[in-house]
Amino acid sequence: MEVCIAQVKGREIMLRLEGRLVYIDGQIEHIRGLTDKILHDFAEELAAVPFEDTPGYQARLNARRAIFLSRLLGMAASEDSQDIVTRLLGSVHYDVLEFLGETDDDA
Repeated sequence: MEVCIAQVKGREIMLRLEGRLVYIDGQIEHIRGLTDKILHDFAEELAAVPFEDTPGYQARLNARRAIFLSRLLGMAASEDSQDIVTRLLGSVHYDVLEFLGETDDDA
């Protein structure tokens, strides 16, 4: 199963689970405890967001992605994997804050 866990500069970052191997953006990452059910439930959460051709739609998807990435961060078993998940979490979180007008673009 493969699911988009972030969009960075317009490019989808995909998470794929093959058996016990977890791939993020095509690279094996050390994530423990991720199951098909967890990934399937996350995919269903994304699919449940009613489609709208508005920035708010992406913000709602990214809010759900941030929750999932936070959970994934707790499963990351290496510093490199933690760094990647943290970077993706920061990206989707920033996108949500930007939609809400909570970023300081003058800084």
